[in-house]
Amino acid sequence: MDVFVFLMAGSDGTARALREAMAMGKPVIVANRGMLPELVEDGVSGLVVNDTPEELARAALRLLHHPEMRESLGKAAYQKAHHDFQLDRQVEDVERFYQEMIRLGKRKRSRSNLCSLVN
Repeated sequence: MDVFVFLMAGSDGTARALREAMAMGKPVIVANRGMLPELVEDGVSGLVVNDTPEELARAALRLLHHPEMRESLGKAAYQKAHHDFQLDRQVEDVERFYQEMIRLGKRKRSRSNLCSLVN
């Protein structure tokens, strides 16, 4: 497999197959849809295209005719996957998100309490 093409996040919504292909160092082509452009940086760790037959064919031919681009995108995909998709990093990101939500919730409650005291 020289190139991995992925057009939808799938039934679980996590794009696991895409993440696995990237972790194997495969250059990827993804549709410009949903979370996929967030996982693949166009021209750096893969190609992001509109999922028309013409654009998919153009992207596939581009990678098939340029082995140095396949290699470069594959290496960047590997690095991204092994950096961004690690479980400990995901845990830290989720924890940071919840801490921010708690902080914002406390601030909102404080404002609500202040407003009720003023009224």
